[in-house]
Amino acid sequence: MNCPKQTKFRSGSILIEMMAALALLSIVAFALLRNSIDLLEPRQAVLHQNLSDSYLTFEEALAARISFTQLTAAVDPNAPVDPNAPPSWPLFPTTDIDQGVIIGTLPDGRDVTGTVTRTRIPDPNNLDQNGTLLTNPAEMETWRLESHLTYTIGNQTYVKSRTMIRTQ
Repeated sequence: MNCPKQTKFRSGSILIEMMAALALLSIVAFALLRNSIDLLEPRQAVLHQNLSDSYLTFEEALAARISFTQLTAAVDPNAPVDPNAPPSWPLFPTTDIDQGVIIGTLPDGRDVTGTVTRTRIPDPNNLDQNGTLLTNPAEMETWRLESHLTYTIGNQTYVKSRTMIRTQ
């Protein structure tokens, strides 16, 4: 008599093996996804750094573009503010603060905002300061224009600054 051959596995064991393989593949896929997300976080910080650097380059260009007469003019705090006028750098310790400045847009469309603080500091050797013709024979007038950008990434607040030296 011929008996049918017995198989090593019972029926349904292939289903259990497939479920175990699927579970293992799911765990590996989840681990790879977590690692790729961990890699994206520092890239976001690099994007923020690039945006802030480019905005401060724009601030530097504004400081270089403003005329020396506007730069050294006394600003009347009661004068109406012209929204189209270039930013002002008031005499230190007074500051000009622009809040909610959009410094750039991330690839996902979110705006990155910050606060810009501007001020100007005269050189101590300027003739109208403590300088004399002996210490400043060329009668040069030198000003230091400072722009400070404050922005937040996550829970950390960062400050970057640019200083422009203007001489006439």
